[in-house]
Amino acid sequence: MNILVIENSTPSLSIALCKQGKIFQENTAASDASREIIPITDKLLNKAGLDINEINAFSVGLGPGSFTGLRIACSTVKGFHAALKKPIIGLSSFIAVAQEISCPGKKTVIITDAKKTLIYGAVYTKTKNRIKARVKPKLMPLEEFLKKFTDKDCIFCGESLKFKEGIEKIHPDAHITEGLSYPTAANLVPKSEEEYANKNFIDVGALEPLYLHPETCQIRKR
Repeated sequence: MNILVIENSTPSLSIALCKQGKIFQENTAASDASREIIPITDKLLNKAGLDINEINAFSVGLGPGSFTGLRIACSTVKGFHAALKKPIIGLSSFIAVAQEISCPGKKTVIITDAKKTLIYGAVYTKTKNRIKARVKPKLMPLEEFLKKFTDKDCIFCGESLKFKEGIEKIHPDAHITEGLSYPTAANLVPKSEEEYANKNFIDVGALEPLYLHPETCQIRKR
């Protein structure tokens, strides 16, 4: 099973190639991801000794995150599908952070800055290395999200450190991870493999970034 994974919800483009369980990954902070995706993909294929036709599926992080970055990633995967007719897997980008940070028996809360006094928040658990969404990504004020979906025993990550004061106001003894955690394509590989095994594919016509600001971040068709 060979899966190409593209994650571009942050300014740092990340692409991973999983070849029969072995992961090859490249990251770049280039501002123009649209010019980097194909060269990086070619580089990874060369490293793995594969041809693009040997890819069994394309997986993409759908956000939430950078509006432009997500559009570029989805458009690229649509292009690959048009040329190769391989199945597509669409995943929340937050799954990558949950895969990296989560530990069994604990709920992992991912919080990132959505601007305009709002946050993106989601809650995940891990069982036998499988990530499950307990609360899918939401867009709302921090305090409302914390009171409705979290408790003191959660692990807070993502950009939670930026919101330390607000989190500790609700949960004084909260476990907030040091530093900031962002999605990478390599950390989307396990879930991509799971979805491929279960044939949980998405139709190319339904492939869209996870827009949680629909009134301000929306492409209007003429």
